[in-house]
Amino acid sequence: MAKQKAPDTLAGLQVSKTNSAPLYAQIYTSLRDRILQGKLPPGMRLPAARTLSQSLGVSRNTITAAFLQLVSEGYCEQRRGNGAYVSSFLPDALMKPAGNETKPANRTTPIAIEAAARKANAAAEQISLRSKRYIAAQGAAQETEMQGVFKTGTPALDLFPMDIWQKCLKSIPTYKTLGYQDAAGYLPLRKAIAAYLGASRDVYCSAESIIIVNGAQQALHILSLLLMDEGTPVWMEEPGYQLAAQLFRANGARIIPAPVSQHGFETEIALKLDSSAKIAYVTPSHQYPTGAVMPIAQRMALLQWAQQTGGWILEDDYDSEFRYTGHPLPALQGIDTNGRVIYIGTFSKSMFPALRIGYIVAPPSLAPTCAHIKNLLDRSTTIGAQAALAKFIDDGYFMQHIRRMRILYAQRQAALKSALDTWLADLLNIRDVSPAGLHMMVELKAPAPLGYDTYVSRKALRKGVIVPALSYYYTGEEKQQGFVLGFGNGTPQELEAGVKTLQKLLRA
Repeated sequence: MAKQKAPDTLAGLQVSKTNSAPLYAQIYTSLRDRILQGKLPPGMRLPAARTLSQSLGVSRNTITAAFLQLVSEGYCEQRRGNGAYVSSFLPDALMKPAGNETKPANRTTPIAIEAAARKANAAAEQISLRSKRYIAAQGAAQETEMQGVFKTGTPALDLFPMDIWQKCLKSIPTYKTLGYQDAAGYLPLRKAIAAYLGASRDVYCSAESIIIVNGAQQALHILSLLLMDEGTPVWMEEPGYQLAAQLFRANGARIIPAPVSQHGFETEIALKLDSSAKIAYVTPSHQYPTGAVMPIAQRMALLQWAQQTGGWILEDDYDSEFRYTGHPLPALQGIDTNGRVIYIGTFSKSMFPALRIGYIVAPPSLAPTCAHIKNLLDRSTTIGAQAALAKFIDDGYFMQHIRRMRILYAQRQAALKSALDTWLADLLNIRDVSPAGLHMMVELKAPAPLGYDTYVSRKALRKGVIVPALSYYYTGEEKQQGFVLGFGNGTPQELEAGVKTLQKLLRA
């Protein structure tokens, strides 16, 4: 089928109905790349949706969907009654030169492999001691491992296609799962993950860059052993993921809590707090627990910091699959041209937590060292589950499950929002709901004594309802009290019943 061209202002923009990517995604990607390349400068007005739809031979809804995606990520801004414009707040330092697309295999700054090897050997000597610290640190959070209607990070376990999963497990010849395996992971699974990440998350990687691990927590363990010495300063989102903070601290890091805004982590704020940081741990696509999305200007500022200082960015993309409007946001790693982002993913939310399979996408010069540390820790992740997961992905079952769950979780998020508006609007600040993820954050409207949300959380636990306290997610001094409510594993009826229980406790 012949491709059709855009107007002169976007000469060369094309769409193809034979391409497997949706039409709006093709348009979004083309416009985003042109913005990053400087071909569409800040402040430039984009053609009207009607004009562009006529030129490309697609519907106005398709153009509108592409524009909305660009606006949601901060590449463009919508001016009421005057159309869409390229954002004026994009920094120039990290813009890609036009016509200089970088290939994935050459995207990392060279790192002294000898130094990395020395670091790995030194890490090996500390693994026994640090692992004991790590286990002790996790003990503080055991209460949160219980199941419940508002338990965060728990998917709809009863709706997972266990029959298909069992068939995938049984299809793997037993003898192939009995011997020692490559510490980096089962190669077909690494290839499947690389293909999936490239298509769905705009992550640039090959199978050789991927290390399979026992969940995201082991990924953080390996990276902390590799990158953190005693006293290494690490920026942490505040509020943020406390198991990461506890693990980093147990491995010697000095935690620097950096308050997040409506845009998530902001480099400028973090630099004012402490400019000595060597590592930044961030959740840019759906900040945990606030739900904020880091816009492109903030992403570029963080990449610029890493480029100028030689710092490392640990991007935890823990629930990126579940975005309910538009295309899932591209990963920070996908716009990193200097190899400073280490990407961490997991199947605990998209599949089920007991699977215990996650992955690291490391710059090529770090990947062998990460695999070496993985080998020192536990040799390899269970091969049977890896092989079954590779088949589950390759045969299309994974994406089929994800599409089904996106519809379900959008409905459950709406049910929780409705119940909160009905029963607790006078007591809680219910933020604009981010159309993503498996949890919502709410804040107490009235000032409360220190530790009040924890007190309510414990009372709810005695009634069989898990209501995680917001104050738990702070590393430093508490800034705000409230609750973080998961909705993935609760039916609309169960979620409303949980909200009513919380209402009774708060009114008491």
